[in-house]
This record gives sequence, C-alpha cells and structure tokens, in this order.
Amino acid sequence: MSEHRVTPLSRLPSVRRHGLLIRTTLVVAAIVSLKLVIALAGWEFIATSPLHTSVVAGAIFIISLMLAGTMSDYKESEKVPTETASAMKSIYREGAYVKAFHPEFRLERLADVLAHLPHTFRDDLVHGTQHTIETVERLTDSFVEMERLGVPPNYIARLKQEQAVIVRNLMRVAYIQRISFLPSAYALIEAILVLLIGLLLFTEIEPLSTGIVVLAFISFIFVYMLRLLHVLDTPFRAAGAGPDDISLFQIDEIHDEMHEKLDEKERAHHDSK
Repeated sequence: MSEHRVTPLSRLPSVRRHGLLIRTTLVVAAIVSLKLVIALAGWEFIATSPLHTSVVAGAIFIISLMLAGTMSDYKESEKVPTETASAMKSIYREGAYVKAFHPEFRLERLADVLAHLPHTFRDDLVHGTQHTIETVERLTDSFVEMERLGVPPNYIARLKQEQAVIVRNLMRVAYIQRISFLPSAYALIEAILVLLIGLLLFTEIEPLSTGIVVLAFISFIFVYMLRLLHVLDTPFRAAGAGPDDISLFQIDEIHDEMHEKLDEKERAHHDSK
C-alpha cells in the first residue's frame, strides 16, 4: 500500500489549514507594532491625500493581473493527476486484455512499473529530478513484448499514446515547478508592497487608532496575496495533502491497485504450487 495518504481538508489540523493566514497575521502584527513605534516617536511626516487611494488601487490592479496569470497555471496543474492516473489505468486495462488472449504475456512487469510511478514522481518533486520519465520509458519493454506476441500494431500505438500523455504531464509538472511566472513582475510586486507599507507607516492618520486599522487591513491584504502567489506558483508538494497543494490521491490509488494486483498474482501462483 502507498505510504503517502491524503488527508481530507476537514481533518487537517487547524494550524495546517490556516497556516498561510497565521503567518500573514504575524507579519501584519509586526508591521502594526512598527507603526506604533513610529507614531509615538513622532516620525510621521507624510500627510494624507487622495494619492494614497490611487496608490493602493494601482497596487491591487497589478497584483490582480499576476494572480490571474498564476491561477491559470494552477488550474492547468489540477488536470495533471487525473490525466496521468487515467492513462496509467488505461495502460493496465489494455495489458490485462492482452493477457486474456496471450497468457504468456508478463502483465506483472507492466503492473510493477505502474506501481513505481508514484514513488519516483514524489522523489522528483522533492529533488527536482525527472527519474519518473525513465520509469515510464520502461513500459516500452511491455509494448515490445506485445508486438512479439502478435498484438495488432494499432493496438500498441494506442498504448504508446497513453505513455506519451504521461510523459507530457510529467514534463509539464517539471516546468511549472521550476519556472516562476514572470519573475520580474514578482520583483515589482514585492517592491510595490514595501513602498506601500513604508508610505502608510510614515503617513499621519488621525486618530491613531484609525491609522492602525487602515494599515493592518491593507497590509493583511497585500501580504496575504503575495504569499498566496508564491504558493500557487509551485502547486505540487511531495505530501500532496496540504490545503493548497495539488492532490495526488488518484495516482496513489493506481499505486495501491497495482500492488493489489501483484499480491493477487503472487497468491495465485503460491496456491497453484
């Protein structure tokens, strides 16, 4: 059975479910504390003006553009586990069909390769490697065996298409994990965030309580959105169980199913003796 299990969001510890919220709140608390120090020291030298509203609105617009672009990659990533699991299941199903007509076909070798895919996939996510593609290429041995057994070429070609789907998805995951969406735009957003918070820190807003509330509210929105952008930019995690991670439970289910098939095969072979 798979060592990695997916925990439903409702069962995750509160700290994990609200981790981003908690970390953002701590940053905002530090900013508010700095505001109190600056106000009590009398270092506020900027008067409020309509330009403050324009600056905030412009910053929100720029971050919204970045969020929209990053979300498109995130939504694309959500399709990867489903398409990959579907291709894996289709390959095994067609292999079982070949086994029914050609008993000498080594279906257990095909199942063993499919069972190893989730492990190598998670290792690739942790270490940034692409060993999973090498594992997928081992399916070719089973396709060659099918050809030697006289399986129609168009049938094998369909299986190769499913293999190509898995490879394409793996390469897509590697690209999304390694490449940031517009790194220069991220730098711009970070600069805007620092400048905006710095502007509000040294702006005199009377009464002080109102200034603190405004600063806390605006800081929370921008800090949270910036951290969210970084989370969405790398949607895959090895555990696949966080509230914002792309879940790999469908691929894990294929892993479990393949091991069950292998265990059944081993028990049947043992009983035959």
